[in-house]
Amino acid sequence: MLSLLGGLGAVVFAEWVLKAALYFGRQVLPRAGDVQIDWEVLLFSLLLSAASSLFFGRLPAWRLSKTGLEQNLRQGGRTGDLAASGASAVLVFAEVAVCMTLVCMAALLVKSFWKLSHVDMGFHAEEIICADVSLPVSRYPQARRVEFYEDLYRRLGGLSMVRGAAAINIVPLSGNHSCDAIQVDNRTAPAGGAPCAETRSISNAYFDVMGVPVLRGRAFSNRDDANGQNVIIVNQAMADWLWPGQNRLGRPITLISLGPSERPRLGVGVVGNTAHASVGEAPVPQYFIPQRQPPGYPAMTLVVRVDRQEGVIPARRSMLSQMDPTMPLYRARALADLRDASVAAPRFRTVTFRALGVLALVLAMGGVYGVSSCTVNERMREVGLRMCLGASKTDIVRLLLRQSMWPIASGMAIGGFCALVAKAWIASLLYGAVSLDPWIPGVVCAAVGTAALAAMSGPIRRAVSSDPGRVLRES
Repeated sequence: MLSLLGGLGAVVFAEWVLKAALYFGRQVLPRAGDVQIDWEVLLFSLLLSAASSLFFGRLPAWRLSKTGLEQNLRQGGRTGDLAASGASAVLVFAEVAVCMTLVCMAALLVKSFWKLSHVDMGFHAEEIICADVSLPVSRYPQARRVEFYEDLYRRLGGLSMVRGAAAINIVPLSGNHSCDAIQVDNRTAPAGGAPCAETRSISNAYFDVMGVPVLRGRAFSNRDDANGQNVIIVNQAMADWLWPGQNRLGRPITLISLGPSERPRLGVGVVGNTAHASVGEAPVPQYFIPQRQPPGYPAMTLVVRVDRQEGVIPARRSMLSQMDPTMPLYRARALADLRDASVAAPRFRTVTFRALGVLALVLAMGGVYGVSSCTVNERMREVGLRMCLGASKTDIVRLLLRQSMWPIASGMAIGGFCALVAKAWIASLLYGAVSLDPWIPGVVCAAVGTAALAAMSGPIRRAVSSDPGRVLRES
């Protein structure tokens, strides 16, 4: 009956776990909408649970059949022997060791995710709203595209909730790429192993709107147009790649991908590194060219810094329709949502291991409580005799704790060692160099030890508060 109830409870729990997994993993689980409980696997689990219950239920009867009638009568019907106590201790040891390992691994992942969530992305994602605009080349040549976007920036800047508007051909964390080879000082890059440099076409106000710092030189200005000197700005990773340890602004850089007619561009600034494909990745070489200079990409992503998000998207759509009724505004989203999506996988792993650690802790404490109760009940006659012979309650508590704590302490020690070994297995899931600091297993030991003492307190309190004479008469 207990096995059946436990199996039915497991079905309900599995449904809850599935819903939680789909909620936290909807951004990383492929075809999450098709995920459901496999009833064949569930049936197998129920059969395995029933078989385990039958096996462990018949084990005491099998042990009794191996002992004689006289020995059973002398024990007063008690079935607790050395072998049973040893098996219980082994089970507690295994539960605590697994619990210790899982909780330590969960602590490592939590520490890694905290470190990842506090990485400096190089820009401010909060209060930034993005949306894509694509102008047809047939109707909007380069000069008209520049005029259209400049007019759009001015209109957006006039909204009361908007603090700044700009555009870029590929917004950070979008997952899109645009890599090109370049030529510097008559040598073709890449020459040092980097695959290519990421190309970005931006409006003049982009760095200011996104909060990207200009480290050296200057940002783009209105004089950087099609009639002026072709200019380029590189990020710190590209500057270190091209000119390690040097400040060589003003040197010509040729963009090979734009063809033989492309004039060399003058390096006018160096900006800070920004996250490209995901949060926490190594900086990649990037260069920026002004939107007002060729080639002038027709498809751009608007980035707008706002005081509040309510009403911004409808206002932008209204402005765009006034400028060109045939022009849609699509894929409107907050930049913070792109940031959250880029860390969805490590967040899902962290939540999963935390749940497994909590579940292991609960199961271990349930096992400790059950074994402690069984141990105390088996030794009630001995406790009564010791108390009749003058043993104090402190002596009884020390005796019972010593017997109950040694498998718990051993399990915590082995579990800590297993956590150190397991750290190498999950190293690819951790961000950066995350060490298993001594305080992590220390805190876990304290938590497990406190929970174990709490679980044992009830049975031990019942033993020391019992009447010795009554215990001896009833045993």
